[in-house]
Amino acid sequence: MEYLHSLAHQSFIHRDLKSSNILLSDDFRAKVSDFGPVKLVPDGGKSIMTQLAGMFGYVAPKYVSNYLFSIYTYIYIYICIYIMDVTKRQVGND
Repeated sequence: MEYLHSLAHQSFIHRDLKSSNILLSDDFRAKVSDFGPVKLVPDGGKSIMTQLAGMFGYVAPKYVSNYLFSIYTYIYIYICIYIMDVTKRQVGND
């Protein structure tokens, strides 16, 4: 995700990051897949206003209140994925 936001020539917002979209290579390097809902970030931008394209259980509260998607939204998503992995439960489902 750092590559998409900082290192790539043009920045992108994935908009559907979830555990099933994170794949591991033979040497256990994480690879992100499913770029269908990707949104282009304007030059020099760090965040973008956009509509939700993925799973509602992974949505950061700040995004819900102002529709501003940034690197901090991904931090929240990573925490959800980690909790889901540790507890073996889907985030956002009772």
